[in-house]
Amino acid sequence: MDISANALIQNRVWTGITYRTNSEIIGMAGWQVSPQLRVTYSFDYPTGDLSSLNSGSHEISLQFDFGYKINTANPRFF
Repeated sequence: MDISANALIQNRVWTGITYRTNSEIIGMAGWQVSPQLRVTYSFDYPTGDLSSLNSGSHEISLQFDFGYKINTANPRFF
């Protein structure tokens, strides 16, 4: 099971924390670069038996929204 808390600040900055019952804590921060593009960084830290063998993992993700509509008279020239 995951227990999460997330916040969106001024529709630009995403932040959050998650606790997984399988002994893991995750911190996350993201930035909405444009209406179509978001960049996110997260860090997973084990808190259970594996914490002595693993010091955590880093993840960077890019999210691109292909369904975004551009308000223009001709989509060829935007």
